[in-house]
Amino acid sequence: MTPDGAPVVVPAVASLGSRFPVAFGTPYRFMPGGKTLITLQGTAPNQNFFRLDLETGEQRQLTSFDLKSGSVIQNFDISPDGKRIVFDRLRNHADIVLMNLAH
Repeated sequence: MTPDGAPVVVPAVASLGSRFPVAFGTPYRFMPGGKTLITLQGTAPNQNFFRLDLETGEQRQLTSFDLKSGSVIQNFDISPDGKRIVFDRLRNHADIVLMNLAH
């Protein structure tokens, strides 16, 4: 909804379903200015980022990843200037180490 209370029509995006989920790994981020969404669509290893103009409904694919089998993007963010996408890449069989520092 706009600041004056008017409804805003949000174009349908297949990967977002009928509502916007709120959870870790939310598959969208608003760009600076709030009129564009960056969405993560697809399933591993065929995940890609798309730009969705909320005013026109125009959608454009931004990436064409060839992630290795077993890799998945779970979370991402947009730089404050809107020029970069930062994302994680989870791989099966990756080594994880927990370190407890002595006080």
